[in-house]
Amino acid sequence: MKPKFKEIMKPIVSVDESIRIGFEGEIFDIDNPDNFTLHMLDQFDGTKNIEELAGILDMSVEEVLEAVEMFNEIGLLEDADDDPKIVLTPEQKERYRANLTYFSNYADIITKRESYQEKLKGATVAVLGLGGASLDAACLAGLGVGKIIGLDYDTVDISNLNRQFLYSENNIGQLKADAALQRIKELNSDIEMEVVNMKVMNAEGLMDVLKDADLVINGIDSPGIIASRWVNSACTALNIPFLQGGISNTNIIWEKIIPNTSGCYDCFLIHFLRVDPYFQHQLMALYNQTFERRNTAIAPHVALLSGFIISEAAKIISGHEASIPASTSHIFNTKTIEITKEHKWDKLPECPTCGNKRSLSVEPVDIQELLSISKEKEMMV
Repeated sequence: MKPKFKEIMKPIVSVDESIRIGFEGEIFDIDNPDNFTLHMLDQFDGTKNIEELAGILDMSVEEVLEAVEMFNEIGLLEDADDDPKIVLTPEQKERYRANLTYFSNYADIITKRESYQEKLKGATVAVLGLGGASLDAACLAGLGVGKIIGLDYDTVDISNLNRQFLYSENNIGQLKADAALQRIKELNSDIEMEVVNMKVMNAEGLMDVLKDADLVINGIDSPGIIASRWVNSACTALNIPFLQGGISNTNIIWEKIIPNTSGCYDCFLIHFLRVDPYFQHQLMALYNQTFERRNTAIAPHVALLSGFIISEAAKIISGHEASIPASTSHIFNTKTIEITKEHKWDKLPECPTCGNKRSLSVEPVDIQELLSISKEKEMMV
């Protein structure tokens, strides 16, 4: 062990016989008699082991370990010693330097900041839809996710360029899958990217695409509702967590679903069919529909949605922090810049996709059957 005082906790402010550490979140005021505490923290520079520190500080090994434990407990220390199990090249350490500095927020003398980057490096994430979600793919590349699977069938149009900054005017008319592959590899040649030029028509068609993914990001918004049901069914069958979101007129909506653990997307539909008398009419008006020239997404709102989604993706993959609750829709109002609503739903035993009597087919049940299931429970109640 080579204790290191975290660079993110500097500067240390010395006032009289005490020092103050921290200025954003928690603030620690620590006694500093004869400047000894400050001297000790200066020696925790990541180059000395416990025995060397004991000699320099004129303390016993036990006393140094006690001090290390105290400072570690309040989040001030990490271990700078090398871990042979973590394999990051010098180039990767430099490329992801800001990532590693961020992860030092969660590192300590047991868990190294590099371990979070290593988990990202070993992950495979599928991004379904390379329109607005192309920014998700770019963020994943920046994070250093080891493999990205991108799926789309459309071509780049000039109207995409107000928000889909992975593409340029030179890509107009080009398949988004091909243009995304080229641009992502230019952003980060260190990662692997596989693209699939395919229009999603059912859940079965997604099975081969998603089978090796650790996480799925669903950016397919058309045809309405049924596209999300296809993704939901495939991810449930493969037991892969997924994130999805979208932008309405003045709201950004996103959610996380952990199949077979939390309520799935069909659970969501059944739940709201039961609690909202108008939901059935809204559902049927949107179901399997494609609305042209209705997109209200502008660049800053797409960037916000991507930030919410990829922040959660990083948490799920690396585990550096608890992610948002599953089966909860988070609604962020772009006018007030705040989360205005959160809708929670439960895993339903009667759900035909993830419940006790789930369908044998990977395809979601017909919408009319879903409506019938929601009404049967209402009648029992």
